[in-house]
Amino acid sequence: MYTCLWQANLRNTNIDKERAEQGPAFFVTTECPQAISCIPMAIRDEDNLDDVERIAGAVWEDVTDEIRYGLASMLIPRGKAPKDVRARELYESIQGEVPEDVMTQRAMAMRQFQANEGTIRRASRAPRWR
Repeated sequence: MYTCLWQANLRNTNIDKERAEQGPAFFVTTECPQAISCIPMAIRDEDNLDDVERIAGAVWEDVTDEIRYGLASMLIPRGKAPKDVRARELYESIQGEVPEDVMTQRAMAMRQFQANEGTIRRASRAPRWR
C-alpha cells in the first residue's frame, strides 16, 4: 500500500516509461474523506510503541483494511489464462523451417497439452469392506 501511494505522488511531474514500470499507483480522491483521514493514522512500525499507542482502539482500521484488501484483490493475478488461450499460445510458439516438422511438433505439443489439461484428478476412495 505504501509503494502504491508513493508511486501516486505524481503531482506536477511528467510520467516517463521508467517511472510507470516501477509499479501501480493508488490515488485517493476528495470523494472519499474517510480514506483521506484514516490513511495517515495507519501503523507504520509495529515495534514502535508511539505508533501503537497513538492509534489504539481507533475505528480507522476498518477503512485501511478495506483499502488494503481492495488493492490486494486488484493487484493479484486471477490465475491462469483460459485453456483455449493457452493452447493457442503453445501452438503458435512452435516455429521452424520445415513445415512438416513444425506440424508434427505442434501435433505432439497439443496432444501433450490436452493430456495435461484434460485430466480431472479425483480423490481416490478407500475400498469398502463389509
